[in-house]
Amino acid sequence: MSSISTSTGLVSGIDYDAIIKAYTARQEGIISRSSARVTEFEGTKTGLDFYQQQIVGLSINATTLKSKTTFNQLKVNNPDTTQIAVDATKEASAGTYVFQAVQKAATQQVLSRGYANEDQKVGTGQIVIARGGHLNNPTPIELLNQGGGISRGKIRITDRAGVSETVDLSNAVTIDDVLNAINNADTLSVEATSKDGHLILNDTSSSGTGNITVSEVAGGTTAQSLGLNKSSSTSTLEGETIFRLDGTFTLDLLNDGNTFRGFSGVPDIKFTLQDNTTFNVNLDGVTTIQDVVDAVNDASGNSGKLTAALVDDRFVLTDATTGSGTLQVEDINNSSTVKELGINVDAASGVITGKRLVAGINSVLLRNLNGGQGIETPGQISLTDRSGKTATLDLSTAESLDEVLHAINN
Repeated sequence: MSSISTSTGLVSGIDYDAIIKAYTARQEGIISRSSARVTEFEGTKTGLDFYQQQIVGLSINATTLKSKTTFNQLKVNNPDTTQIAVDATKEASAGTYVFQAVQKAATQQVLSRGYANEDQKVGTGQIVIARGGHLNNPTPIELLNQGGGISRGKIRITDRAGVSETVDLSNAVTIDDVLNAINNADTLSVEATSKDGHLILNDTSSSGTGNITVSEVAGGTTAQSLGLNKSSSTSTLEGETIFRLDGTFTLDLLNDGNTFRGFSGVPDIKFTLQDNTTFNVNLDGVTTIQDVVDAVNDASGNSGKLTAALVDDRFVLTDATTGSGTLQVEDINNSSTVKELGINVDAASGVITGKRLVAGINSVLLRNLNGGQGIETPGQISLTDRSGKTATLDLSTAESLDEVLHAINN
């Protein structure tokens, strides 16, 4: 059985199929445009959400920036918390600091000698408890090179026999650590000592004819900072000066740690110039060598007549006036400043050249020996060894124990 299908009206002749498709296509266009708008709105919403997140973050950062505490905080980068724990407050000073642990802290007790009997009394006067009393005061590394210390690392030493060894000074804290590390080198025939403000290496090899040499390791600067980055064709290598006072040194480092003692609120020193001008100097509040120099130069009544300066580890006072008088300096108000600053010497042509303020590396001043009575006027001594050989040593210019020992050893 067959069927008949047509999209055209049999009676009216109207093409209903075309009409329906045309109408449907129009509605589908509306739906498509609406879907496109929805997609567009969704994209806009996504963008707005992104900008909202950025604005929230910016708002938080802005709130942080306007707070004072944001700029008062410091972050600590401590690579080894096993040695030291560090927290930074807003009062901390920004910078890089190096700490080297020597040993763990331990309890220590020091007792003085007892009295001869229970009735013994100290009596009236002043008791001063001070550190010191040692003939060998190990010089801390940080005092070298005008307080800049040294570059810790390794150095290579070659003795005159051609033997080389690398010496590790990474953990050195004092000059003794440096000297011991060199002297304990197993294969080297070298003895390290110190004199005044420099180090000395003596070759002890019996057959060595080459140079004794100190060089850097792996691009370091340790040898240079020790004043030893050099070579010598003799048996002795003398380093450059690495310990010398400057104005930044604090007064507790002077005079073997025996800083001057004065009384607060009153002058400590009186100066009398060649024109018989006098003025006093009050050292209240001074903490460094430069403070002392400034206190003298800026003292009321000086007016540029007397100039104080630090020259070669000693104070030098220069009187610019003329007259029949003599430049003099004296303690007043029961102070003991003149001797402790090393200016208790006679003037020559209006100039006082003081005594050394420090003995040098690992040494003490002769004027502080014998319980502080000192050896003020050293002279000559005669030495005789067991074979009967004698030598006369002139120690009249010696100011430190180090100079005496080197004079004897040489």
